[in-house]
Amino acid sequence: MLEHRLEESVNNSRTSDSASSSLDSEALEVDLRTSKPTSPQPLQPKSKNAFSWLRRGWDNLTFRTKLTLLLVGSAAIPVLVVTQGLISLNRDRALEDLKQTLQQQGQIFANEYVLWTQVDTEAQAENLAKILQATEIDLNNPAQVAARREFIEDYLVINKNKENPELTKNFKIITDAQGRTVAQNIFVIDENFTNPPLLPASNQELQLPKYRQLSLPTGISLTDIPIVQNALKTGQPLAGIELVKSQSLQKLGLDKQANIGLRQQPNRNLPEEKTPFPEGKYEIDGGKAGLLSMAVHPIKANNRVVGSVVIGTLLNRNYGLVDKFSQNYNVPTATVFAKDWRVVTNVPYTDNKTRAIGTRVARGVAEKVLDQGEEFIGETSIIGRQYLAFYTPLYDHQQILNPQQAKPVGIAYVGESFLDAENQLANQQLIAYSIGGGILFIVGLISIPIANSFARPMRKLSRFAQQVASGEAGFDLDADSDRQDELGVLSREMNIMAQNIAANLEARRQEAERARILKDITIRLSQALGTQNTLDTAVKEIRLALKADRVVVYSFDEQWQGTVTAECVADGFPQALGANIADPCFADRYVDKYRRGRVQATENIYTAGLTECHIQQLEQFAVKANLVASIITNGKLIALLIAHQCSAPRAWQQVEIDLFSQLATQVGFALDRVNLLEQQKAAKEQLQRRALELLIEVDPLTQGDLTIRASVTEDEIGTIADSYNATISSLRQIVTQVQEAAQQVAITTTTKESSVAELSQEASRQAAEITSALARIQQMANSIRAVAASAEQAEAAVQQASQTVAEGDTAMNRTVDGILAIRETVAQTSKKVKRLGESSQKISKVVNLISTFADQTNLLALNAAIEAANAGEQGRGFAVVAERVRALARQSTEATAEIEKLVTDIQTETNEVVAAMEAGTEQVVAGTRLVDETRHSLNKISDVSNQINELVKAIATVTVEQSQASAEVTQTMSDVAAIANKTLTEATQVAESFKELLAVAQKLQANASQFKVN
Repeated sequence: MLEHRLEESVNNSRTSDSASSSLDSEALEVDLRTSKPTSPQPLQPKSKNAFSWLRRGWDNLTFRTKLTLLLVGSAAIPVLVVTQGLISLNRDRALEDLKQTLQQQGQIFANEYVLWTQVDTEAQAENLAKILQATEIDLNNPAQVAARREFIEDYLVINKNKENPELTKNFKIITDAQGRTVAQNIFVIDENFTNPPLLPASNQELQLPKYRQLSLPTGISLTDIPIVQNALKTGQPLAGIELVKSQSLQKLGLDKQANIGLRQQPNRNLPEEKTPFPEGKYEIDGGKAGLLSMAVHPIKANNRVVGSVVIGTLLNRNYGLVDKFSQNYNVPTATVFAKDWRVVTNVPYTDNKTRAIGTRVARGVAEKVLDQGEEFIGETSIIGRQYLAFYTPLYDHQQILNPQQAKPVGIAYVGESFLDAENQLANQQLIAYSIGGGILFIVGLISIPIANSFARPMRKLSRFAQQVASGEAGFDLDADSDRQDELGVLSREMNIMAQNIAANLEARRQEAERARILKDITIRLSQALGTQNTLDTAVKEIRLALKADRVVVYSFDEQWQGTVTAECVADGFPQALGANIADPCFADRYVDKYRRGRVQATENIYTAGLTECHIQQLEQFAVKANLVASIITNGKLIALLIAHQCSAPRAWQQVEIDLFSQLATQVGFALDRVNLLEQQKAAKEQLQRRALELLIEVDPLTQGDLTIRASVTEDEIGTIADSYNATISSLRQIVTQVQEAAQQVAITTTTKESSVAELSQEASRQAAEITSALARIQQMANSIRAVAASAEQAEAAVQQASQTVAEGDTAMNRTVDGILAIRETVAQTSKKVKRLGESSQKISKVVNLISTFADQTNLLALNAAIEAANAGEQGRGFAVVAERVRALARQSTEATAEIEKLVTDIQTETNEVVAAMEAGTEQVVAGTRLVDETRHSLNKISDVSNQINELVKAIATVTVEQSQASAEVTQTMSDVAAIANKTLTEATQVAESFKELLAVAQKLQANASQFKVN
């Protein structure tokens, strides 16, 4: 209706535009006919000449023409403005409405046609399985099957449904527990599949295709079909839109009907997203796969699967499915896809004669629907043409087994050619503009006396259009609605449009009110605690929302006997709470319907065709009309939500029925939430009790008993107990290692204590020897000074050189002897200092060993602390002990570091002493050599007396140098003595540190012995 109004508005706008153009042309012709020759005028600018020419033409028109032009203009402008304004305002809305309509139609096609074949198949499979299960036929016993074959085959009859051709089954099969067929009835479409199928003729009555029954042997294994395999494996009834490979279809003789192949389709000049994916993107067996609506229902005996019922419809080439939907809902095209491949469709191919089966969907649609599992609505390319389309995914039985991981196996589509819709709209607009132009032309021929009759309604129409554009309501054009001209028609259509707008606004308001009520009741249900509180809240709030006389919850037991467990009733009407209402027909006739979400509205119980017994049951509660919906929790029907109108019959509105159905669903959700909370509470209490038992069991750990093991159970606490046992085992090993390490430290400390004592004694002895060497070096220095004095006397008394040569020779011999003694003393001192360095290296090794033990002890204590922390509260006492062990280990590390620093200093200073003494030894060797030369010179004094003065000076100079060298040697030996004393002190400190380390190790042993590890 809204589209019809939009088209008429557009037509009126185009009519006005055309009329204006026609009248403008007529005015120009009149102006040319009435113009007269004029005398030449001086040249003027072009714009001024044009304006003067138009003004002269207007002035030369008659008054009638001017008024006619004004009337036409005044009529054309409002119509054009209103029409174009409405088109601009409503075009996007009309497109959005079209999309919503397509979405609704697409969901109807998917749910009530494609998936309904699955529902019908599932119901038939369930019924047949129950019958066979009741007969207790052993399907794995060929003799029993053969004896009852006639009985079995009676239930395998396939009826041809002319009214609903899409519900005709292709096969009914019974298998044994291994999935091998024991009885079957299989039909296949009997047509020539070599030629592409033709499109149905317009208004042609639907024709049921010809079927041919197949005769196949039994014993065919169906376990290569996933739904059959999973149903037999899990013992669970399964149903879905299944994609089956041609190899499996060949066993059933359905491979030829399924083999459609891949058909070429134009893709030139199309963007990539509107072209199909390359072949092989989706597995469709090269165009030979079959899309089946299947159901498999296991047959059980003594809770053991003994066989199954397999029923299905092959959707490939099942054209009755799409043609019936298009005919019933006036939808141009519909399609079912296997993955991205059309297996049944009434979309025209490029020849506009055949169906486009075998072609594939655009990749933009495939990505959204098949890869992402979402619906698609919008513009897309189909066989090179633009369509406004809706696509929704189809799922196989994995939607039941694993909903989160299930992937679409197909697509359901409905759509309309975008180009056809645009062309149709353009043609309608062109006609509308032409009609409007003719109307305005007639208006132009009407004389001036009726100008006012047009001016007044046009002003009203203009005001009316402004009011409509501004969204005002509650007004109409009644004064002009009885006119039979175009203005009267426009007035009436404007009134209708205003009424439609008001109705739409009221519908939106009611929808918003319903959403608010649903939200408020849902919030109150979510705040209710306990099942009964939830039901009481539900009936109270729903009765107020529906303004009903009574709302009850009718709960079922395992035998489908009902009891009213919650009620809210208005004053003055009988109460039904606690009433037991027996309905023997409910379990057989209505359970499945209410499981599928049936909502039953009865306006008057006396005219609804109810049985007399049923009416009497309702009369005792004064029921005149009722509304019934199912309450489902965890997929099970547990109760009915019923609203009663007791005062009088009531015509239930669809809005009320929808709201009631949604409220029943929310009650089910609320009961699911309550049940979940109660389960969580019970699980929490059980977990707390088990935790307390574990704490009591491991309490001896606080006394240091590491032999305790917790009992391991199969719950969460059992996991903690297992982890605790592993932790205590690791902790016991660590404590054992700490005890062994502490004992090793104590043994090592005791063993090395004697070595440290020997080091101290050796350092003391070296200090005494160095002191003695220092005294001898002092004597050598005195001798050198005496030599220097003699040299000075020799220089002063050169004349007496010959008499004192013998004395000088004797003195020189003594000097050589003294220097040799100094050399020997320095060499011995150097050796002792080197031995001191070697001893300090031994001390360093011992200290490093102790430091290693301390580091290992610290690491073991750290591991013990970590394991104690993982043990939680039970390991806190052990963590304290581990921390004390770590502190003792750190003290040992610090003490050994100080000892190591002292030993390093001793080694450094000892090396410096050795270097200094080696330098002194070299100087003594040089002095010895000089003294020898002096003595040699003295032996030659008698022969070289004329050179004695120079030689004496040389002797004096050398003697002074020797005196300085001896002073340096003396200073060096003093330094060596100081270093020896310092070494003695530090050795004593090392001995004390060893005693402290021994005490630490003994304390560590005492702490570790507190733990029981055996």
